[in-house]
Amino acid sequence: MPLSNSQGFTLAELIVSIFIISLLSATFIANYHSAKRSGELNITAQNFASSIRMVQNYTLGMKKFEGNLPIGGWGVNIAKGDNKYTIFVDMDKDGEMDATEMYKIIYLPDGINITSIKLNDLNINFATNIIFIPPNPNTNIEYIKNNGSVQWPDLDKAEIELSNSTGSTKNILINKFGLVDVEN
Repeated sequence: MPLSNSQGFTLAELIVSIFIISLLSATFIANYHSAKRSGELNITAQNFASSIRMVQNYTLGMKKFEGNLPIGGWGVNIAKGDNKYTIFVDMDKDGEMDATEMYKIIYLPDGINITSIKLNDLNINFATNIIFIPPNPNTNIEYIKNNGSVQWPDLDKAEIELSNSTGSTKNILINKFGLVDVEN
């Protein structure tokens, strides 16, 4: 009986198959990490916008802080370059976030920072407060100069840019009517 031809793989076919599988795996892993960072930035921007909306709802709902209604409303304090933002109450209606008025500090995930703040399309390097004043709630967008003085110009909108370590960005827009939106 003659020997039949073997139906297995040659060494060259096996090496080519391993190379192709390795190349596809490396491409998948690289795309997975990029998509994960992009998804994390999207989620962070949506959470940031939700926090601002929550503060707006606290004002509308007349939420109390330590048993008292904040006459100056609820606000969010944001600073360029930070990896956090602060929710606060304005108990004395001075437009500032005092140490006793802090409600919660929210940290952004690692690698995500607040990279710019634009007020009426002008880049600023000052901390910014978005305050919702009861009962309507009116929206005040203000910035804090380096000397600590609060400026209440007639600002129509704020744009907060978040970025991750790959350079991807997301913008959160707030206008004087209280609309909060995520762009990009």
